[in-house]
Amino acid sequence: MSLRLLIVSPIPSYPQDQGNSARIHVLGQALRQAGVIVHFLYAQMEGLTSAQCAAMEADWDYFHPVPYAPADMSPTGDDSYRIDDWYDPAVTRAAADLNRRWHFHAVLTNYVWFSRILTAFPSSVLKILDTHDVFGDRDRRFRDAGLVPEWFFTTPAEEAQGLFRADIVLAIQDEEAALFRAAGHNDVRVIGHAPGRRQRRSRCHPETVCVGYLASGNPLNRRSLAELATHLPVSGVPGLRFVVAGSICDGLSEQPGPFERLGRVDTLDDFYDCVDVVVNPMSFGTGLKIKSVEAIFQGVPLLATKPAMVGLPVRHPFHELADPQAMAACLTSTCFDEAMLGALREASWTSALDYRGTVRAGVSTLVESIHETAAASLAA
Repeated sequence: MSLRLLIVSPIPSYPQDQGNSARIHVLGQALRQAGVIVHFLYAQMEGLTSAQCAAMEADWDYFHPVPYAPADMSPTGDDSYRIDDWYDPAVTRAAADLNRRWHFHAVLTNYVWFSRILTAFPSSVLKILDTHDVFGDRDRRFRDAGLVPEWFFTTPAEEAQGLFRADIVLAIQDEEAALFRAAGHNDVRVIGHAPGRRQRRSRCHPETVCVGYLASGNPLNRRSLAELATHLPVSGVPGLRFVVAGSICDGLSEQPGPFERLGRVDTLDDFYDCVDVVVNPMSFGTGLKIKSVEAIFQGVPLLATKPAMVGLPVRHPFHELADPQAMAACLTSTCFDEAMLGALREASWTSALDYRGTVRAGVSTLVESIHETAAASLAA
């Protein structure tokens, strides 16, 4: 039996230059590799270029772009958004039309604030919500860290309303799964993020060790980089070269300490091919840190803080540094010779292999659930 799945997303799956796009792409492709026919409905929250359209048409079995124009995205709750404040009902009509034509066995939507799309489907369709993150009290976590809340945030009660629209809730790591279960949902599963492996064993630079940070330009990434740079000598560290790449460079008004700005890179491989060590100095945050995942799956030496490795297997003391200040101390006091770099590469590779197995098991279980729904539908 051919399984038909509709993925609905307000975020494009191309380019994969942000953690959310990478997650959407990798999970969807894993389902395709498992034999599921995947339709991708993109509500154009972030626009659509001709290059994006061509890439997504090639990536998915069927690609359906639809306009996205909510009447008003202002918060209607008391100091926070209600669960549907960012939703455009026109997407519901587009999804329902597609279902009448294709008769999907399952629908998977991205983000709890897009969960209203699930109401467009009858009970015979398995409804799956990929949460990406916890949005209940997200504003409080930002304020506690001294940051102005940004993007979407809501109350735990509003978030729970979105969760209960789904038959299956996907959390990206165990801590978040526990929160969703505590909200009362009885089918919460953890499926992490496992991109393709690409092991590189040699150094890029024979005389200096290039230390790199690749990130999008969100406030948390900017602050994490600033905290690390503040504790490094402005003149740099002998034997090390520091570089920063990605859209974070667009918002940097001045050079962040010893870091040289590379700007945006065309592909992730372009970045990993020019660095010897990757740092992730995340000071706090929820979700899974895709930057850490990508580094270990590239087999690149990684220095990370404890928050940057939540949900991932820790295989070296440098994977669980206390904070950006401790990371700076590590960078200034460690001899990154071949022995140390080799040990860090091995730690990344071991972490990736251990983690990949759990992700694959989660995807297999999800496909089994879609099979069961399809079989029940056929029997009816």
